This record gives sequence, C-alpha cells and structure tokens, in this order.
Amino acid sequence: MNNELKVGTTLSWEEVTYRISAIKLDLGDIRLEAKGGLEKTLDRHDFFNKIASGEIQIDGYRPVAIERQWSDRERAEADIRQELVTYFNGLPRDKPWPEKEVLLQRFCEARGHRCPSRRTLNGYVARYAQQGFAGLVPSFSRRGGSGWSSKVEAKEAAREALTELYMRDDKINLTQASYAVADQLKEKGITDGSRCIGRSTVRRVLLSMPKDLVKGARLDSRTYNLWSRQAVKSYEVKQPFERMEIDAKTLDLYYLDAEGNRCTGATLYAMVCARTSYPVAIYVTPGKPSEYGLLQLLQFFFRPKGEDFKQEFGIKTEWVPPCAVRTIVLDNATENASDLALNVVRQLGIQIEYARIARGDDKPHVESFFGALDKRLINLMPGATRSQDARVANRHSKAESEARYTIEDIYRYVVQYVADTYIHEPRVKQGFLYGEPMSIKAAMDRSLAAFMPPPPPAKDLLERLALVPGGVQRKVQHYGIDFKGFQFHSHDLAVLLRERSISELCILHNPEDCREVFAVDPDDKTLIRLKNKTVNMPAISFDEAARLKASYSRPVVDMTGHDYQAAYAKMRAAFASDSRKRSIAANNRAQRRKEKDSRHAELAGRVRPARVDALVEGFDDDVPIKPSPRRGKKT
Repeated sequence: MNNELKVGTTLSWEEVTYRISAIKLDLGDIRLEAKGGLEKTLDRHDFFNKIASGEIQIDGYRPVAIERQWSDRERAEADIRQELVTYFNGLPRDKPWPEKEVLLQRFCEARGHRCPSRRTLNGYVARYAQQGFAGLVPSFSRRGGSGWSSKVEAKEAAREALTELYMRDDKINLTQASYAVADQLKEKGITDGSRCIGRSTVRRVLLSMPKDLVKGARLDSRTYNLWSRQAVKSYEVKQPFERMEIDAKTLDLYYLDAEGNRCTGATLYAMVCARTSYPVAIYVTPGKPSEYGLLQLLQFFFRPKGEDFKQEFGIKTEWVPPCAVRTIVLDNATENASDLALNVVRQLGIQIEYARIARGDDKPHVESFFGALDKRLINLMPGATRSQDARVANRHSKAESEARYTIEDIYRYVVQYVADTYIHEPRVKQGFLYGEPMSIKAAMDRSLAAFMPPPPPAKDLLERLALVPGGVQRKVQHYGIDFKGFQFHSHDLAVLLRERSISELCILHNPEDCREVFAVDPDDKTLIRLKNKTVNMPAISFDEAARLKASYSRPVVDMTGHDYQAAYAKMRAAFASDSRKRSIAANNRAQRRKEKDSRHAELAGRVRPARVDALVEGFDDDVPIKPSPRRGKKT
C-alpha cells in the first residue's frame, strides 16, 4: 500500500496553506506549519476526519482508479466490437433493420465473427457512448471459459482414476492422482499427452463426488475437514486496511416498521479488516442485499468519525478513522457484480477480489464476526427466531409477539456492541499473532502506531460516482427529451441547443419523481433541470406512472395531469383500505418499498443543478409548459 502522506505534503485548511513538517506515528500526531511561523498539531483521528468532512484538502490528491487487466482474447473481442459499432453507426438511419441486418452479417462473416442480435448490438452502442472502449471489453475471466464443456471425457476418466486409486490408497495425493489421470487419458486416446487435466480440475472433481465415498473409503471426518481447510489459499496481510472482507447476512429476527407492523428479512452489511479483525463499517437496512447497501457501507466507512458520530449511535469508544483501502473481498452475489458498484469501487482506487462459491473460509474474519454477533446480540434480542438452533421449535409465533425494535434501534445496538464490547474483548487469534493477550482495538492501535494509512477520498467523490453510472443517453428532439414515456424540456436546454449542435445528452433522474429529470452539460458537467411537459403531474414515481397508464381505460395519449391525479387518488384509497389486513410478507414488501423511496429521496437531495434556470430576465420557468399538438396519422 502506497503511503500518500509524507513530510512535505501541502494541504489547505481554513483557507491557509500548510505543509506537513513531521509525522509522529508512535504518538499519532501530525504537525503542520504555514508561512509566518504558524504551527498546528492534529491527532491522527481528527486529521483523517477533517479530510473526510472536506475541511482539509490535500493538494493534488485523488484516488487512482483501478483498471481491470484485459487478456489478449478480451482485447481482441473488444476491437471487433468497436469496429462493429463504428460500422453500425455509419449506416443510414432511415435504412430498415432487415437490410441493416444483412449488411452486419456480411461484415461479421468477413471477420470470422458471429453477428450479435439487435438487442446486444444496441447494448454495445450504449456502453460505447457512455464508457468508451472499456465498455466493450468482455469479462471472459469471470465467466469460467469453455473448459468444463470440453473436458467431459477427461472428467469421467478422472472419476474412474479417483475411485480406483485415490479412494483405496492413502499414499496417493492429488498431484499423483492427476498424473494417473493424464496417463489414462493418453491410453484411451482422449489426448495426445501434450494437454492433460490439471490438479485443480482433479480437486474439483473430487469435491463433486459423494462425501460419504471419500470419508468411508479413505478419510475420517476430522482428516477430511482438515484437508478442506488446508485447501484454502492463504494470504499474508501485514498492514491494517490492506485487505478488507465484505459480506451481508439476513438478520434472524422480527422488527417493527414506522407504523408498528411486524416485518422480517432485515439485512446486515459488514466490512472487517483482515489484519486485526476490526469491523470498520456496519450498515443495517430493511431491504434485500443490493448494490445500494454496498455503497452505504462504503459511505459509513468514509464518513467522519467525530463527536457527532459518537452521539448519533451513543457510543463511548473512538471509532477507527476513515482512510484509503487497498483490496476488498466480495462474494459472488449479483449485487456485487453490478456496473454501479464495480465502477464506484474501482474509481476509489480499490482492487476487487471474489471469494469462491460456498466457501465461507475465504472470508473468515467477517464470518467469525457474524457468528459472534448472532450468539452475543441478535439471538438475545426480543423477536429473535433463532432458526439455526435445532432445540428451538416453532419459534416464529412467539418471536412475532415479542418484536419491539425498529431498524434504527437494531442498527444503533449493533454499532454499540461493536464499539463498546466486541473490539475490547481479548482474542485468541490476535494473541497468537502478537505473542501476548490482545484485543481487536489494541491490535488496531498497535498497527497504526507503526503505519500511517493513506488519507480517505474527498467528501463528495463517493456521492458523485454513485450518480454518474446511473446516467442514460437520450436523443435531443425539437420538443425536448423523451424519457420513460414522457417529454421533458426547459429554457436552459433551449438556450444550450441554440448555442451548440447536440444530438444526445446524458440524463440523470430520480426514479421516485417523474416531474423532472436532469441533463448533464457536455462542457462543464453541470446539471440542467428538465421539467415534465405534462401539466399538473402529481409527485409520483416513474413506476407508479406506468401503472396508472396501464389502468387508464381511454387512450394513453389523451391522458392529462388531472387524469393522473384522479387515478393516483384511487390507487392510494385502495391501498389504505387493504393496509389493515396485510400479512408479514406484505409488510416486508412495503418496508422494502419505503427503503427504496428513502434511497431515491436521498438521491434527489444530492442532485442539485449548478445552473440557474432563468437565464433571461423576465422569463419564469415555473410556468407550465404546454405540449405541442400531436400530429394526426396519415391515411
């Protein structure tokens, strides 16, 4: 990990330029000096908190984005896709699609490439417009390749060799078994001996076989479990924040929502340091695991940890300050592979590693934390179902009646347990590592006394990165922008179009408010507010607007803002009449919907246009913009 903080680094604080004159790791102090003999000394904890809050800005410091290493096959495929997109964009726009498809097939056949479908091609065009060449690079390394499909006979031979040799003779290891498999492949004529099945493939074949066969014929359960643990790839983590393990789990308890309804399925996110086992970030949400939860977990870690933080959660211990992270370990869940989450993590200069499927020992620190949290806190809360305990039968009815905590209460209690109890208890593993009784808090303090981690990113960087990947490209028409069934326009956009010739714009939107969207200025990247041209539109989401359109009996093109208001009032009345007889599952769905609404409300609070709407004196942009009359169909 590169140490970005060093003596001589310049920074700005309270409109004064300082230079770091000394860094005292043993005391945890950073000394600053400015022109005129002004000197100040800050504690490391306060120094990093001020960087995270934006009070201190380091000159020229910005996390270096991590670029994914492309293989030769991935780069070659991206080159062909780029040529295909360039050729497709050069075709006349008024040419029918069947004629374009014939030309595209000829183009691909000339290069020995399979012609993609229309939907795939449109995806190439959109990603190339947003991300450039990097958006066209495939991820062959994450797909697993075609190895399994081309090794059917080889795997069958491996099963026979393992059954005949490995299961009967305890003197044969996996390497010798792989040699025996290679000999059988050569004898059967499956391969010529130049290409054979590897040791890792033999290991996967062995793990796919019935465990009773392995244990009964060769190994006892203790030896087999020991062999499984030894198969885990070992990592040597020397510094804190060098390797962080992230995981999510569903809390096994009932909780109450704001109206007092009982719900289940709360999700807990945790990020644990692999050096000291310190849970540096915690987040609890009523929704299912999603990319938003991962972003909230990172925001928790990068937020300032001063007195406001301690008062918010009611803790006494100083939480570890925010800083830069080198590597995070994720599981193979869908939310961890989304473009939004991966883009944010890479832009923060963090490398990503994925754990193996169904192998919790690839993330032992965070799994150990979850186990201790269940045993010491979650299972003792009112409303805990303790479904993993075989001695507890039919616990749900009693747990439902005992539920009394909300999501906010659970979140606060988890943080309090971690800060004031969990990290202060002596840990056996830390004792082996340091040679004396040691707690997680003491291990982190000792590590930071000899190591200065890089500073955290700027305050608004994470929020801005969470917005940019959500943008979509839309063509600019003479009447404005078409977006999700509505037309949007504003005076700012009209002025911009008169000044420049623009065919497409990047659109940011709040999914919970269909009354306005935001266009990104291609020059200074400011946001231009575009208002919905449907007059008197209610404050509803785009999904709700789509449902109201589906329930409208007359043609949708004739639907006005008053029709939306009437249909929305009927929908709210029907929802209110059914709210008293909802089940637990319905309560869970409603709570997740509220979580999504609050998430989008927070997103709307971040998106604030930097451009003034009324550029011309006397122009009032709040006046409803009436849509232009629709043209009649030609007969």
